[in-house]
Amino acid sequence: MAIGPSDGEIKDALEKTQCGEVIDYEDLPKMKETIERWYRRFKQGTLFLSPAKVEDFTRKSLTSNLAALLNDLIKK
Repeated sequence: MAIGPSDGEIKDALEKTQCGEVIDYEDLPKMKETIERWYRRFKQGTLFLSPAKVEDFTRKSLTSNLAALLNDLIKK
């Protein structure tokens, strides 16, 4: 769970990787509900993460993307 702007970059990353949720700073009821829901699933043994596309956010992948962008800028 990330606490921050519900329309920020982290929301896109968490949705893409299916690794969690973003909850707005002020949304205390949703924070509570999310923690309780995840805890219930944990106790039932049904809380699983199956991250997708996490490799897109590794240091190696991000560095490769940055290098490609810089190379494209140099060629122009």
